[in-house]
Amino acid sequence: MAEKEKVVDEIIKKYSHRMPFPDRAGSLMRLYLQRGKLPESDFNILALSLLASISEPLFLHIYSKEDLIDDFFLLTRNKENLSFNKIKDSLQRKIFSSSKEVQNVINDFRLVHLSAVVVLDLLSILSFEEVCLALSDIADAVVSTAIYLSEHKAMNQMGMPYHKVSGDKLVKTKFVFFALGKWGAQELNYSSDIDLITFYEEDGKTDKGFLNSDYFEKIARNVYEILTSEPLSLAGFKVDFDLRPRGKDGRLTIPIKNAFDYYSKEAQFWEKQAWIKARTFYGDSHLGEEFISKMHKLIISANNSAFFCKEIIKSRQKTLQNITDKKRDLKEGDGSIRDIEFAVQALSIASAKIEKNTLKAIHLLKESNNLTSDEEEKTRKSYEILRKSEHFVQVVNLRQVHLEPKSEKEWEGLKKFLSSEEPKKLIEESRKRARIFFQRKLELLLKSDGEKIIEIEIAEDLKKRNFEKIEAISPILHKIYNILLSSNEVEVEDVRKFHKIILSADLNPKFFQKALKSLETILSNEASFKRIMAKKSNFPEKLERIFKIVSLSESASEYLKTIPESVETLLREDFTKIDTEDFSFGLKNLEIREIALKQKKIFIASIAKQIFEKDKNFCEVYSKVAEDIVRSIFEKTAKEFSDSKISQDISSKIAIFSLGRLGFREMVFGSDLDLLIVKKDDKDSSNLFSDSVENRVARAVIENLSSMTSCGNLYEVDLRLRPFGSSGVLVPSVETIKKYFKKEARLWEKLSYTKIRFLCGNSALAKKVYSSVLQSFYKEDSSSLSAVKILIRRLLKSNQTLEGEIKFKEGGLFDQDLFVAALINNSGKLCFGKGFAGALFFLKEEKILTEEETSLLKEAKDFFLKLLYGVRIYSSPHKKPKTIEELSLNFWKKEDEEKMRKEIVSLINSRFPRLL
Repeated sequence: MAEKEKVVDEIIKKYSHRMPFPDRAGSLMRLYLQRGKLPESDFNILALSLLASISEPLFLHIYSKEDLIDDFFLLTRNKENLSFNKIKDSLQRKIFSSSKEVQNVINDFRLVHLSAVVVLDLLSILSFEEVCLALSDIADAVVSTAIYLSEHKAMNQMGMPYHKVSGDKLVKTKFVFFALGKWGAQELNYSSDIDLITFYEEDGKTDKGFLNSDYFEKIARNVYEILTSEPLSLAGFKVDFDLRPRGKDGRLTIPIKNAFDYYSKEAQFWEKQAWIKARTFYGDSHLGEEFISKMHKLIISANNSAFFCKEIIKSRQKTLQNITDKKRDLKEGDGSIRDIEFAVQALSIASAKIEKNTLKAIHLLKESNNLTSDEEEKTRKSYEILRKSEHFVQVVNLRQVHLEPKSEKEWEGLKKFLSSEEPKKLIEESRKRARIFFQRKLELLLKSDGEKIIEIEIAEDLKKRNFEKIEAISPILHKIYNILLSSNEVEVEDVRKFHKIILSADLNPKFFQKALKSLETILSNEASFKRIMAKKSNFPEKLERIFKIVSLSESASEYLKTIPESVETLLREDFTKIDTEDFSFGLKNLEIREIALKQKKIFIASIAKQIFEKDKNFCEVYSKVAEDIVRSIFEKTAKEFSDSKISQDISSKIAIFSLGRLGFREMVFGSDLDLLIVKKDDKDSSNLFSDSVENRVARAVIENLSSMTSCGNLYEVDLRLRPFGSSGVLVPSVETIKKYFKKEARLWEKLSYTKIRFLCGNSALAKKVYSSVLQSFYKEDSSSLSAVKILIRRLLKSNQTLEGEIKFKEGGLFDQDLFVAALINNSGKLCFGKGFAGALFFLKEEKILTEEETSLLKEAKDFFLKLLYGVRIYSSPHKKPKTIEELSLNFWKKEDEEKMRKEIVSLINSRFPRLL
């Protein structure tokens, strides 16, 4: 044993100048020697010692499996063993000959090859470029093998995909996988994301009758499952499909022509920028290369160099604001790898020659006289030093880290890895060069692009209007005008006209800066800006329209800032037109995101109508939209259950009712959906967690209504008004409701059910529910109603907001609802599904209310609903106002509100003495 230790110690001592942490190598090699066997050659001892000196996790993984050590020794003897074809063939042989799980075979294979690259890197047998290529080839072999296995699995289960061409001729449907990011550029790190996108040729069906979309989705999902299993993910192998169209909201794969339509019309700047580093690596190469060529043309034509530079500068500024340690971050920090990569991309766009690999692109820029020989040499050297430093910290930690070393011991290790006596100074100089390169090249591109400068003295104009904080407002205006002028479609005179319009706007100065900032955010979104530019007629007036909306309605502003498609509503000539029939058409055939987008568009139109025309029918619009959405979601869900043969007649088993604001057709912006879902059968009626088909349908409907998409969710859904509230069964039967209202229901529950209204499902079932509720009605005096009054006042105390006052304060919305509900309850007659106006008409016809009392209640309800609507649309969803005076509600006067409340209180007390 002592003799073997001596041999190892001599080799470690001899090559310690190449070993980042020789002490660690010594202790780990002693662990290896406890097996009682020494590697056959000095080179093998050296290879294992080098690995131990830099990465304890890699060494321990190799050490734990004897067969991996033999593979490791074989790989380190000749760098030709790390070529892509040899790696791929070797991996597939191991998979097909091994009894282990595929994921475990892949993980062992990847780590042993990674270990070999590390050793050849430390010995300088591989150059920096060869290291990056070898790491990319390993990823290629791993991912292509996963795709191969997934494709054959899908083919065995679902058949061969075909689509029609030239009439009815069937041809096999091709597909392609793209590598993006550093992997796409074949400049992978030791621990990088594997950015993956896949598209297929056309929709169609397999020869076993499955949809092509499902077939190719199956392949992509299988690939994802193989590559994101625990062994691989724990070892720093992160596969990411999130660069696909619509990111996490989109399908894993779509037809390739649909993908190009998305990138042409909807994609944001960074989504297209990602294709600069794309390559085809699996599937039909012609299909892939043609798509990449089209994407490069799109990038070059759609983004002049000035626009590209501005977007990159904006992206870098945002990143630098968000990272915690910009001085130590090698990848994203100040003077970093990203600065060089982005500057090189901008120069490539300007020269109309795109090269995915950064070092090759730098050389091409020099060949095309966009860089001098000195610039090429210094930029290349800086890039390699920063990347190699990043390699070092990633190998040591075996995970994605990008920060410079912290301890002196780590700096000593990096010194050997870089073969530099002063690594700190070397990195500092490289960062400085990266920072200067980024700044100077982008500034030069901006100037050479002939950026127009508008002849307007913004600060002077602001002074004339007596604006405060001119130093804060002026830069925002400059940014807005520069964004507009970056488009070839905008003339200086258009910007002058818009400038005069917004400065003459009748707007409170304190709202002005916030509105400008919102407008800047909207225009900075490439997808939104493209839509605005597509509607060039009356351009300044349309911008004025958007500005007025965002200045008055923070809720609309949130939509316009986050959902690019929503801006289309305000670009129409008839932007205040609300067509609820058009909204409902084809709703059940749309995806949830598409429904949410239609909903947000009609909400923006309604808000615009309120601002520009003082709309009186907003409750009708919001209620009709909610009804249509609930019905379409139910129909869509019922069809899915029917298609899957879970239940053929679900619509006959369920009835869905609205309560609350939707029950009385009083929905406003931001209203929840109070729903009741009732089933025909009494089976499983006592089981809260029953998996009955009715419960499954109900959960699916609720999930679809409330699930979050990139266009927000549809509604917050509340089912707590069902029998026994949250502790009751999700879908009660008619019999459960009947028993509950006969024995258990409290008065406030009975009163709340005066708003019940059938929406969809089994109408015969609805009549039974109405009858069950009606039988529980009986006459109440003011003493019985006092408990409900106390509950309302408690709600006011727990909700000390402006909305809380509108709803729960004396004479407000809840008092009005309580009064009308109590009158209906006392009548003992059927009055369901008629809304508030219908309820008033009923009470007047029954001579329970006089003409004057009916008019007062209608006027009060309209006033307070309008007030609630104003608070909702004019204030921010994240910061509610404390007083109405903070909002621009020109219809509201404090004395009017107080008078209205007193009259309602007086009316209620005249019928139910001392209730209020």
